[in-house]
Amino acid sequence: MPTSFAPVPIHRSMRRLSPGLAQIVQAVLLLPIAFNIATWAVRRSLASGWATFFAFWLDKLELAGRIELRSVGPAEGELLLPHLELPTRSVCGSTWGWTLGAAIALLLVSRRLPDALLPLRYLLRLVAILQGTALAYFALPAATAPYSTPDYLDALLRSAAWLVVLVPWMHGVTYHLFEFSLARKVAFTLLTLVFLLVAAPFQVMLHAYVLATGSVLFMPLLYLLGGTWLLVFGCIALYGLAMSWPRKSGAAVAVGSPELWTLRRLPDEGRLAEQVDEGESGDVGDLVAVDLARIVGGAAAGVVGRRK
Repeated sequence: MPTSFAPVPIHRSMRRLSPGLAQIVQAVLLLPIAFNIATWAVRRSLASGWATFFAFWLDKLELAGRIELRSVGPAEGELLLPHLELPTRSVCGSTWGWTLGAAIALLLVSRRLPDALLPLRYLLRLVAILQGTALAYFALPAATAPYSTPDYLDALLRSAAWLVVLVPWMHGVTYHLFEFSLARKVAFTLLTLVFLLVAAPFQVMLHAYVLATGSVLFMPLLYLLGGTWLLVFGCIALYGLAMSWPRKSGAAVAVGSPELWTLRRLPDEGRLAEQVDEGESGDVGDLVAVDLARIVGGAAAGVVGRRK
């Protein structure tokens, strides 16, 4: 009699989705449209909340500036976003000098970090190189900043607003098509939108403080390492969290593909084989013989040979 092993769930990378038309319409159209309509309905409250947040921190940080709501887009007065009017500080010699010293210090520190901190080593070097390019540009006699501080902050805030609009549609084709319950789909998109609506004003206010107290010398570094991509990475992290949530029990994940693979031993040859159990669709899988002993032995021999 063959010796059976415990069933092993098939990995999700080997599954094939087969959503029906109703599921596609719900995931790709209805849910994104519903979230966009809800966001549009509260757009004025969101803009007012952001403006109140900025006004509070401008006062606490003692920054010389003002906040006003400005119309964005072709429809005049329909979409409003806060506008931070802050002075654009030019690069002075002292700021340029100590920034150069800090960039050189980062390079020297990165050289002394152990291999266990290799990611930090490359991050410090990246910061030093990016800031070094800004230092080289502003060292030119006629160098001027291509953007003013208010224009830069407006662009950053508009990027966050576009993310709020696009995230439900991205979830429609990357998450809602999977066999999660409707409540989990709504919760995931709502969680991501809340993250964007909370993180974006903090990010903009941090950039405003650095530019208002420092200078436009730090604008390239802020944009490349702390700009919109930081919000995108946060959305990706939340996506990984949501993909780990339990899925619907008994949901059909593939047409004709097995739900479980079971390993069993063939006593006559002493080899392992993979037996595909009968899936929910009623298809009976084929018996596929795999000589695991030979594969593992060959891999081990290769590792030993490379070490020698």
